[in-house]
This record gives sequence, structure tokens and C-alpha cells, in this order.
Amino acid sequence: MSLKSSLVEGSIIHNIFYQTIYYQINLYLIACIPAFNESNKIKNVVSKVSQFVDKVIVCDDGSNDSTKNEAEEAGAYVIRH
Repeated sequence: MSLKSSLVEGSIIHNIFYQTIYYQINLYLIACIPAFNESNKIKNVVSKVSQFVDKVIVCDDGSNDSTKNEAEEAGAYVIRH
């Protein structure tokens, strides 16, 4: 008999067991946004996306403008390559 099947659903022990398991799981939703010379738009995009995710990563594809700085100012983590 497994631990799960030995717990009576709705019992105090069942509820404590599942609440403990639930609170130990940390899930994060991350948005990864590719960008190339998007300094005039990236700040707005990062701000809007940030409302729905835990972290925003901007992958700067070698921009020649201030895309990196604008994304960082908006709160994104920036990777350049």
C-alpha cells in the first residue's frame, strides 16, 4: 500500500501532506525575448510581459543601439551574443 493510498482524502493528515508538498514546489514562468536594434520598443514590451511572468530575459542579438540598456532599465536580465 502506498503512502498516498493510506491517507484518507479530506482527513487532517491528508491535507497537511498535500499542503507540505504543494509549498515545497517552486515554479517560475520566464519569458525570453529575442531582440535586435529594438531600443525604441523593448522597454514597453518588457514592461507589459513582466505583468504575466516571474522573470524576463532579453536575448540581444548584437544590437548597435541601446537595446541592452533599455531592457535592463525595464527590469529584464539581458544576454548578449
